[in-house]
Amino acid sequence: MTAKTPRRPFLTAFLAINVMFGTIFAGMAAGAALGLEEPVAEPTAEATIEAEAPETERESRSVARAARLNADGSTTIDWDNGLRDESDPNFTSFQNLSFTVSKTTNLTYEIVNVTWEGGLPTSESEFAFDYLQVMQCWDDGSGTADPRRCQFGMGTNGASLVGQNASTRNLSEGEDLLQEYGGDFQLPPDAGNPFLRQFQVPFQTPSGDSTFDVRQYFDASITNELIAARIEQDGTGAAPFEIQTSLEAPHLGCGGTISGGGIRGCFLVIVPRGQYSLDGSAFYDGPTPRVSGSPLSATAWSNRVEFPLEFQSVKSGCPIGAAEERTVGNEIVAAAFNSWQAAMCKKKTVFGFSQIGDSEARRQIISDLDGSARFAVISNPLTAEEATESTILYAPLVQSAIVVAYNIEYDVRGESELLPLNGRPVTDLVLNQRLMAKLLTQSYQNDVAGGSSQDYLSTNPSNIAQDPEFLDLNPEFMEFQNNAGPTGILEPIGNADAFRQLWAWIVADADAAAFLDGTADDWGMVVNKYYRDLNIPDDAALDSLPKADLSTYLAPGAGQAYGTFELRPYVSDMHDAAVRTRRADPGTKIFWDQTRNPSAFVSSGAQNPGSRFIMGITDITTAERLKLPMARLVNGADAAVEPTENSITTAISNFGESAIPGVTTFNSSIDVAGAYPLATVAYAAVSVCDATIDQLENYNTLLSFAKGEGQSLGAERGDLPEGYVPLTASQKESLGSMIRAINSEITSPVCAEHAVNTTIDSGLFPEVPTSVAPTDVLTEATQNQLSGDYPDDPNPALKYSLLSALFFGAPFMVGGRLLVRNAKAING
Repeated sequence: MTAKTPRRPFLTAFLAINVMFGTIFAGMAAGAALGLEEPVAEPTAEATIEAEAPETERESRSVARAARLNADGSTTIDWDNGLRDESDPNFTSFQNLSFTVSKTTNLTYEIVNVTWEGGLPTSESEFAFDYLQVMQCWDDGSGTADPRRCQFGMGTNGASLVGQNASTRNLSEGEDLLQEYGGDFQLPPDAGNPFLRQFQVPFQTPSGDSTFDVRQYFDASITNELIAARIEQDGTGAAPFEIQTSLEAPHLGCGGTISGGGIRGCFLVIVPRGQYSLDGSAFYDGPTPRVSGSPLSATAWSNRVEFPLEFQSVKSGCPIGAAEERTVGNEIVAAAFNSWQAAMCKKKTVFGFSQIGDSEARRQIISDLDGSARFAVISNPLTAEEATESTILYAPLVQSAIVVAYNIEYDVRGESELLPLNGRPVTDLVLNQRLMAKLLTQSYQNDVAGGSSQDYLSTNPSNIAQDPEFLDLNPEFMEFQNNAGPTGILEPIGNADAFRQLWAWIVADADAAAFLDGTADDWGMVVNKYYRDLNIPDDAALDSLPKADLSTYLAPGAGQAYGTFELRPYVSDMHDAAVRTRRADPGTKIFWDQTRNPSAFVSSGAQNPGSRFIMGITDITTAERLKLPMARLVNGADAAVEPTENSITTAISNFGESAIPGVTTFNSSIDVAGAYPLATVAYAAVSVCDATIDQLENYNTLLSFAKGEGQSLGAERGDLPEGYVPLTASQKESLGSMIRAINSEITSPVCAEHAVNTTIDSGLFPEVPTSVAPTDVLTEATQNQLSGDYPDDPNPALKYSLLSALFFGAPFMVGGRLLVRNAKAING
């Protein structure tokens, strides 16, 4: 007995602790049952700080920035904050400048507007003096931007219009009294001339690498730098700036995770250039009458204004290694799915989305191949032949639109009344069906290799800006200079229902259909002969944008000829079309570069600021994200309509019914004045019997989220991105019916594939149509509509009750016998 006595104090303490925790969890269970909120621990992250600067230093920098947060969420910083050097010869040019950036927090890959006022006007026709240079730099945690960490020096659009070194990272020794020449800034000795001293601002990456060959990380096709932005006559100006995350620019790392778990921030840096070069000489004193020197050189850099940028994390937040439920679909839903995807991680399911063409998505959900997705987002349902022996449910998921986005700037003749608008963006453009037919069939001379010498194009204008039909709809372009014109229209490669809809809208117009058949327009323009054989007006299944003219042209001095795919190359998808339109970079590769080994055709870069003229086929969500203006398109009522929530809703309300109840079909000839002609609906399609029960449960989780939280417009994860139109009440009800039908199959299966006993007579199951609308058709039993949280954590009251029972009961179950023996021993 004496050997057991020391256990009594331990047992007493053990019991007391368990009773305490049991009481706590019992109380929490009671609170949950009464509807009290469960406290949630919100994750915290230091946005960009890796090594904090001393408090006094941080305060001085804050004063130096003197940022003002405006009511619309934008941020303004004045150049002269009382700390500038008044002896700087450029002080009078900069002292009244004020800059505003439309958004500096919660950033993803997007466009922000940079505006300014109080400046002196830029020199006419080129950028000799008084202009701005803008770039993005990564933040090392010091709280201020460093020129070695900035993406600048590889842009080409405007390089020929600025002074020596003003578009580069190069440094001319001795030109800047504040600049260090040597150390990090001195290039390695030239092998051919070891005594040659050359200097440049290197580029440093967040990983610690440093190089003078920045092409390892970015080039003209990637960089977002603005070599030159114009200050208008009234001292104001504006420029869209492309914010890049670590996904677009890994060498900047913006939005990526840093040591300690924070999110890397970056800077938007504006360097004003006045009328004096780095050595203090006036712009007109140099070899060329322009301000010279790199903006990264110390004197120019000291005049910068920097806006700290805070990013959303680029990480999805989904558990690493978690099982992924595969889904596929068209590009129309991609932006919405990417937003929903991250928010869905809290539902304990990780959804993978593969962007593929509609026809491939339709094939995949009924494929016999293992690993095929059974959930697809498509714009047109499967035909009865395609859906044979498959039970497919449909419901609308998103409403959107196909658009023609553009980036065009006024470039008018000197005598025009519109001359004050030169360099500013055009904000209104009208296109009809026949103009689109001309663009998509390479019927302008400039869209064909050697087109000006091709007989079959001899009666056609060189480009759309010279087309009388275009000028009739857009009379302002009559004032443009003769050399102003687009590089065709950017066309995505691949197959998509969106492109089928585009052709359907075009051929629904009698004039456009006649043109495609070979009839000349009113001014004698004819379709490119290589497209007549395609018989486009009679091909209702055409769902691509073919490039049929494969003519080639051998330019003087070139080692080989180029063709359509060098002159007018495809873009990878509609997103790429919008990005290239924003950058004014058509990707044309017709410049023969003999310095390459081997020699090859290369791109001449983006169009110069002040003379941009580019259009692209994209979706409204991407155009809105990149702040691209969109053309007004002529509909069946001969009305030019812009894509808006109202015009998209009006069009979709006039769609026709398909063979599947509840699934509408595009109306190519809507004659309602307020209807946008390329509005579209993307449908969720689920092959119910081909999917497993686990997959169906996961699909319902996704569909329930999309029906509820996923229909709220916004910029946060889980929101419906700007540009989409939320579903109507009737569309939500259709989606709800689909959810209930799937839940019925989960709880009371009727598909033979889901039967537990595979020997059960199949006649016991009701016959199911091969292609069905989202109604409760699978079974009458268990028609409980799912909530937006299905399936999720158990009821918290139940959860805490179980924990309370565990703490109360465990010690007695584990130590009960021991306690009984002790009691007997004590009582003798």
